[in-house]
Amino acid sequence: MIRRAFPSPEHINDGPETAPSKRILQCCPAYEKPFHGSLIAIDIGIDRIRKECRHFDAWVRRLEDIAGGAR
Repeated sequence: MIRRAFPSPEHINDGPETAPSKRILQCCPAYEKPFHGSLIAIDIGIDRIRKECRHFDAWVRRLEDIAGGAR
């Protein structure tokens, strides 16, 4: 499994040809990023994604702070 070779999912994307979607296409040619990516994200869940991806989590926290300040 590719994920086990990296410290976090965010480390997998190390170039245009090795981006996660390109890696998925190598084993699953029918993969459609907008459709399947959304389904995968829903299946994994936002809490797990945030736990595994600290840069994504920081970005979401910034958005939450902005939204909280706008109320």
